[in-house]
This record gives sequence, structure tokens and C-alpha cells, in this order.
Amino acid sequence: MSYSIPGDVQRDGSADDRNRAPRGNAETRNQGIEDAFHGRNQTSKPEPHAETCFTDGSGALFSMYLERAEEEDKRMTESWKGDADGILVFTGLFSATVATFIGISFPSLMPNSQDASAFYLAHIYQRTVSEGSNGTVPPLPSTLSDPSAFSPSASAIWVNTLWFLSLVISLTCALLATLLQQWARRYLRVTKSRRSLHKRAYIRALFAEGVEKLRLPSVVEALPGMLHVSVFLFFAGLVVFLFGVNKTVFAIVIVCVGTSVVLYMCISIIPLVRHDSSYYTPLSNFFWFCGVKSQKWALSIGAGAKDVWKTFRGTRAQSRRYHRGARSMQQHAGSIVREAERLAENKSHATLSRALQWTFTSLDEDNDIEYFLAGIPGLYSSKEVKRPSEVLSLLTNVTIALPILDFMDRSLTSDSIPDSVKHRRSAICIKVLQLAPTLRMWVFQRAFLIASTGVSRWIDLGIYAEQCSNDADPLTRFFAHLVSATFTKRICGSDRRWVPVILRQLKISEPVLQEYLAHGDSLLLASFVRLIRSWLSEPSWLECTSLLEAQIGLMTLMEFDATDALPALQHDFCTLWRQALSLVNDEHAPEPARKNARSVLSGILPVFNVLHPVTDATVQVPPDSARSHLFSPQATSMPLCTHAPPNDVLSNALPYSMHPNVPTISFSETHQSPLPETAIHVPEGHGVLFPVPILAQPSDPQFNLPLSSPQVSFLPPPYPVLAILYNGFQAAKAEPRLLGTVENELGIRKYLESLGHEYIVTSSKEGPDSDFQKHIADTDILITTPFHPGYLTRDLMNRAKNLKLCVTAGVGSDHIDLNAAVDRKIQVLEVSGSNVVSVAEQVMMSILLLVRNFVPAHEMAARGDWQVSEIARNAFDLEGKVVGTLGAGRIGYRVLQRLVPFNCKELLYYDYNGLPAEAEKTVGARRVTDIEEFVSQCDVITVNAPLHEGTRGLINKDLLAKFKPGAWLVNTARGAICVAEDVAEAVRSGQLRGYAGDVWNVQPAPRDHPWRTMQGPVGGGNGMTPHYSGTTLDAQTRYAEGTKTILENFFEGKPQEPGNVIVGTGKYESTSYGQR
Repeated sequence: MSYSIPGDVQRDGSADDRNRAPRGNAETRNQGIEDAFHGRNQTSKPEPHAETCFTDGSGALFSMYLERAEEEDKRMTESWKGDADGILVFTGLFSATVATFIGISFPSLMPNSQDASAFYLAHIYQRTVSEGSNGTVPPLPSTLSDPSAFSPSASAIWVNTLWFLSLVISLTCALLATLLQQWARRYLRVTKSRRSLHKRAYIRALFAEGVEKLRLPSVVEALPGMLHVSVFLFFAGLVVFLFGVNKTVFAIVIVCVGTSVVLYMCISIIPLVRHDSSYYTPLSNFFWFCGVKSQKWALSIGAGAKDVWKTFRGTRAQSRRYHRGARSMQQHAGSIVREAERLAENKSHATLSRALQWTFTSLDEDNDIEYFLAGIPGLYSSKEVKRPSEVLSLLTNVTIALPILDFMDRSLTSDSIPDSVKHRRSAICIKVLQLAPTLRMWVFQRAFLIASTGVSRWIDLGIYAEQCSNDADPLTRFFAHLVSATFTKRICGSDRRWVPVILRQLKISEPVLQEYLAHGDSLLLASFVRLIRSWLSEPSWLECTSLLEAQIGLMTLMEFDATDALPALQHDFCTLWRQALSLVNDEHAPEPARKNARSVLSGILPVFNVLHPVTDATVQVPPDSARSHLFSPQATSMPLCTHAPPNDVLSNALPYSMHPNVPTISFSETHQSPLPETAIHVPEGHGVLFPVPILAQPSDPQFNLPLSSPQVSFLPPPYPVLAILYNGFQAAKAEPRLLGTVENELGIRKYLESLGHEYIVTSSKEGPDSDFQKHIADTDILITTPFHPGYLTRDLMNRAKNLKLCVTAGVGSDHIDLNAAVDRKIQVLEVSGSNVVSVAEQVMMSILLLVRNFVPAHEMAARGDWQVSEIARNAFDLEGKVVGTLGAGRIGYRVLQRLVPFNCKELLYYDYNGLPAEAEKTVGARRVTDIEEFVSQCDVITVNAPLHEGTRGLINKDLLAKFKPGAWLVNTARGAICVAEDVAEAVRSGQLRGYAGDVWNVQPAPRDHPWRTMQGPVGGGNGMTPHYSGTTLDAQTRYAEGTKTILENFFEGKPQEPGNVIVGTGKYESTSYGQR
């Protein structure tokens, strides 16, 4: 593995060494990383040959064929040579061993020469004696046997037969292995001869077919099998040989041989039961074949028996199932390898994730790590990988979290890496975190623990952690808050990139931030208070964090001097302390919230002691024996904050609802008479009606009753919250990011219930018996969505006596009677901007669908037809057309921006508010003030205006008559802006060449709605879809987070984002719904 090292870089093992130039050309490698990160196709094409000019037009194809063939031939012949080399080495040693044993056993097949000599000498002696002793013949010894009558023993025959067969087979294997080497060399020599391109291709194709037809690969596979047979024959002969030599040795050897045979059989069978096994013997395929045949035979018999039985029962369904099972078995009966491949495909996600994880942990060069991480987004969107999300989930766990942080630490602290590379690596890692929720949590945890390293320079991680502070996973939210607060502590105002994050965190302006930075540790105290306030509202954090992590978190963030902060922030901390105390002492509060508050109090006690060196009054903290908390207080009481709010603090230095104009309650050490819980009205522009904790004493000395601990009311009080959402059914269960559904409840149930609020979610909204109308009378907060709107009329508002706030989870509040809301002083807010990108992209898609006549073309392809002229006669280019937007607000302007690259003839817009001159110049748009003149000039018109009295029914038959004949109309704003029958008739007559959109005048639209089936005179012209443009998964995340932010501001009395407020307290705050 060779790398080119810059001359000024020393190979001393430093971090810079890991960032040396990658393999090959640096520009090529960097381009590969960019392609991988952006999901572009990285399939490399063959490098062109030095000679790209072929004498024949087919040269390129033959060249490609020979290129692939050479790779395949090289792999095949190298495999043959490797097998042959192993066989030759083994057979050489084994044949010598067998020959030695044969040399010992072979004499047993012939009579012993010494015995024959003794026999004949005895006969000579017998005859000589008989001639000299007058015919008396002495007897011969009984031990002498006649050589002519010799017959070898059965064991000798068996031993020699087995060993000779073993030797012959072994030598045959050696001969075939030698021939195999010669065949491989000859094959390469012939197929790579110096001939023309085409002749070499012909020769190679001929010999390649010969290899397959003559089954040469099967011969190669048979050689190890023959060698195994030879070994078993030798073992068999050895057992027979030892049986007649020594019973003890025979017993020992038979045990060893038996064990070897059993082990061999197990190795042969393992691939049948474990398809991922690399163990294999030549018998494995035989066993596989026998097993498949046996099962097929059993299934056939079973099917036949079932056929007979089902004949009498009048059905053959069971028989067909048996036959299908037999056919399935036959399909998978090819080989062990094919079965293993099938299994690998079914279990590929787990296996692939482990393989990729091993790959990542084995990387030791930062350029390789970067290249690997850049490929993860491509893995997530891959169509070749089965279940890529599961692969990614298994891959991105705790084992790669720390290496990623180390990788960024080295990158950011190295002076030899260009800033562009640092930014690219940061973007790659953030993209990976976005795709991997589990990894995101682990990275946040590790980043917080090692924040003192170069990771503290990774500003993008801190920004992303702030974005994840509303993540669905409570543990991720916890560590995201810690990471965000840690970055604020370590960076403060030293890095300009972090300033917008601080402003969003604390909801302050930049002058206020400057004020914080100018007054000691004010910024650190403000950030700390923000973290604790979030912790108080998240009892689930207590359940999922460990004691050590929480201790380290607060101890690290408490490294500041609270007395050196602005008085307003000190008072903010004291207010938070009192809220926690009130929650601990409220018996009606949820128990998890009380436990969480107790833990928070114990954790922030050091800061409290710094601000309150002497405290007399205490509030009893109820003991908790159910479980040990993160910070269990040793004492049974907590001090009570008696500081009054400061009166000399600038109003712009207050980040949270602590405006000096807001009435406050003074806490004193003297006992007071009982006071009722009071609702204090916040001045207009600073919040809504919200309950303020009032100190109350249940007993007073004047009544001669015993004194007890002060009681503080729970803040805020429980509100019934009703949400009207659409049903997600199985899709919502499978995709938790479908937050706008009944099943996933905008992801705010835990948040609301942790504060003690009742949360009712339903899709039932039509008719007097609907859940909507049943619960509206007792509802304080109503959440609706434009995609399944709950229509809130004046009559329903009059019944909703407690209704204080209406929140639209999305954009578009025309389903609410806004005038009635003004009269009833009910606030109406929506999550402005949450859908602008999503809807603008939908508009562009709808325009292109109509202009290019895409829908009929797709339907034709789906039917199996192919008549290009039928499609092309109504298909046009967008370039050169006049396109106008009716409404140029957030969405309309973004549509104009996206139209610029299409080189339209002209871009027009109609709006009662003109765009700024600079904005008009940027997109090259021209304003038309007369709507009839506007529509008469446009080839394409897109509606991007809200629904109100001035736009309802705006596009009717009278205005449609002014349209340029054959124009296209796109409406993703509100269906009621168009008159349904008039638009349908315009499409059918050809006045409109097409109409597209996703909004309907009634939602859900009835089955007989004319927009469902309308078509132009030559077909097509209909691009209608259900209402989904503003509820993509990305948009749902935005409007769910925005809904939660609106509720948080409402509960805590904070000012709302001005752009979200449609109706304030008794008046319109927005002109989005017409000039008021």
C-alpha cells in the first residue's frame, strides 16, 4: 500500500501522517469522495487503451471481451495451479509412506524362502537317512509346510489390496496434478498468443467453451476427492494390518481412525446445516444430493397419498401445496454454494453491517476513513443493498463513534490540512449523523466527555447538536443539550459562527449577547439556566441517563461565577429554583416530574449556595424511597429563594418572560395569609395569559394554627390539548418520522404529559358525534393541520368556552374562522416557513408534469403500450414560456427562484404587495397589477396565495375565460381559491391544457369530485394528488418542532415568533390572510 508523502512531512507517527496524500492521484481521490458524499454514481469505467483507434468498428467490443476474459482466465488458472501444487506436495509424502508400509506387508503374499529351504533340506535328509537305514523313514517336523501348498492369509490379501489401491490412486492424482499444471500453461499460451484482436477473441472463446464442455473444472474438483479416497484406503489397510499384529496397538489405532472418520463426516455435513461454513469435503456435495433427493422422494410420496385422500374429500388443494413444496425443493437443489448464496441474500443486512464495521475499524489512514464515511449516504439510498436502513443502523453504533471524533480531532488540529478539506470532512460526518440516529446519540455522548480536545473546534457538531435538541429520542436530546451548552461554555464569543446558535438558544438579540459577554459569566449562567429549564421539562432524561454522565455534565457546566453575572440572570436562576420547588411540593403533579425536579434541585444546589450564602427559610423536599436519583439530596430540605426580582435591569437583557413590565410576586421571609392562585395578564406583545406561582401559607399565626412549609402552585396548570391529525395506519407504524399522524402524535405526547397536560389525538372531525365536537367544549389548546383540517367555525368557538390557543401544525389557517377568533380573543398561530421549500419543489414538479405531459406517458408505459406520438403531440418545453405566480410570498418567491435556470421567456407575479426592487432584480420578475392582464400573458400560472375572503373562488369561469388558450394552471395553495366545476370544464374544453395540484376545496375529497377524473380533449391534463406537498418527512419534522416551540412559549409566557402569529389577542397580527 503505497502513498506519496509530501517532502516536508515527517514520518514520526503524528496526526499529520494520517492525512498524507491518498493512493493515486489526489484530485481523483477527492473527486471520488465528493461523488460518494453526494450520492453520484461511482461505477468506474475501464480506462481507455493506449490505442483507441480500431481498424474495425467491433474492436471496442472485442477488446472489452478480452479484458474481462483475461481477468477470468488468470483467476481460473491460478486456482488450478494452487490446487495442483498442494496435491503434488501431499501425494509425494503420502506415496512414500504408503510404499514403506507396502514394503513391510508385501512379503506376506509369498511363502517364506527360509521355510522353503528348511522344507526341502528336511526332505533331502529324510531320503538320505531312509536309504542308509534299510528303508526306515524318519518323520518330518510338523512345523514344516509344503511351499507348493502355500496360500496367503485373508488379512494379508486385504491389507495389500487396500494399500496398493491407495498407492495407485495417490500416484494417479500426482500425475493428473502435473498434467493440470501443463494444461493451465497451455491454455494461457494459446489464448494469449500474439495474434490480431479478433483472432485472439475467437481462440479464447473456442477454448473457454472447450473447458466447460469437457468439464475440466469437474476434473479439478475430483482430484481432492481421489486423494481423500486414497487416504481412507490406507487407513482401512492399516487397521486390518494391526489387527493381526497386536491387539493393543490395534485398539488404539482404531479409536484414532474412528475419531478421524467421525470428524471428517462432521466436516462434510456442516455445510448442509450451516451454509455460512467454510468447512467442506468432497463428500459434502454427495450428502447434499442425497438429502435433496430424499426430501423430494418423501414429498412425492406424501403428495400421492394426499391425492388419494383428497379424491374422496373432493379437493386437491393440499396436494397442490405438496407439489409446490417439491418444486421449491428442486429449485434450491442445485448446490451447497447456491443455497449459501441464497441465504446470504436473505441475511445480508446483518452480515454486511459486520463486514463494513470490520472494514472501518481496520482503516488507519484518515483519507481512507473519509472515503468510507463519504460512502455511507450512498449506502443509505442504495437500491442494490437489501434493507439499507437496517444495515446502517447496525453499522453505526458506539464502536465507530469515538473513531469519528478522533478523526475530526486530528483533522481540525492539523495545520497541514487545508480548510476546504476540514470543511468537507465535517460535512461528511454531519451527514452520517443525520442518517444514523443511534450513532448520533453516541457521538454526542463521547463529544461531551472529550470536549476539552480538538473536538471543541468542531463548530458544525455543536450547531447540529442544537438542531437535535428536539430529537424524538430523549437520550439524544439530553446529550444534544449538554454538547450545545458545552460549546457555548468553551467558545463563548470567540467564534463568530457560534453566535447565531447562541442567539437561537437563548432567544435573545445580538446586543443582548454583547451585554452578556461584557458582564462576567452572564452568558455561561444564561446557558446553564436554559439547560436546567429543558431538564425540568424532560422527566424522561432521568430514566435514560447514568449518574456519572449527569454528574459530569452539571459539574463541567457549573464552572462559572454566578455572582459575576447580570442580576436579571441571577433572578432567572432563582425563578427556576422556585419553579422546581413548587413542582416538588405539588402533590397533584406527575410523580416522574417531581422526581426529576428533586434531582435538578440537588444538582444545581452549588450555584444556589453561591447566590444565597445565608438562607433561613426552607422548603421540605418529600423523601423518595422508590429509587435513587441522579443527585439524591443528603438533607431532607432545600433552601427557599427569598430574593426579589431586580428593578434596575435593562429589559433587553432578559431572555425569558422576565420583562420588567410583567407583574411579579415578591417572596419574603415573613409569613403571609393564604392567597389564591392568580392568573396575571402579560402586557400585549410579551405572551399570553399564564399562571404565576403564588406563595401561600395554609396556616397563619393569627389563626393559632401550626406553621408548615410554604406551598407553591404547579406551573403551568394542566391544560386539555386536542389535536386533529390524519390516520397514518401501517405507514406511520413503519415510519416514525410521519409525525403529523394520529399514531405519532407530532412527537409531543411525552412533553405535554410530563407537564401534566391532557393530550387527546384523533382523526374524527366530521359531524356532531365526532371526537372533535365532543372535546372542543373542554379544550384549552387546539392543534390542527391543513392536511386533515378540523374546521373551527364561529359556532364551535362559542361552545369552546376555555379555548385560548389554536395552533396549525403547518402553514394555512383558513380552516379556522379568523374573524371569530379575533372577537373571542383566541390566539391563532401557525408554523410559518415550515413548508415553503417542500411546496415550492412540489410546484416545480407539477409544472413539469403538465408541460411535459408526463402522467399520460407513465400510464401508457404501465399499460404496456408504446405510442410516442400520442404523448409527444401534447408535450412541450418549459424554456421560452411565460410563467407567472399568483402570490409572491415565501413560497411564490422561491418558485420564481427555481424557475430562473429554466430560461423562461419571462417571469411575472401578481401580488397586492410588490417585491423589493433588489428581489425583483435577482429573479428577473415583473409585477403585473391587474389580474386579468396577468393571466392573459401567462403560459403557466401557479397559485401561491392564502385563502381568505379576497381569494375564495377567485379563479372562476369568468377569469378562466381571460386565460391564454391552452395555458397550464398549478394550485398548491388552497383548493377553494378555484371553483372546482369551472376548472374541470376548462380542462375538458381545452381552455386549460392542464390543471395540477394537491389541494382540494373539500378535504378529504369525495370520490366523485370532478378533479379526480377530468381530462383534456386529447387526454391527460390532470396532475392532481392528495394534499401532501407540505407534509414531506422533512417538513413534518419542521412543523412538529415548531408546534412544540409555540406550546413552550405559551406555557412559559415567552413571546411568540412574530411570523407565526396570525391572530393575537383580539386583533390580526399578520397580513398573510388579506389586507386587514
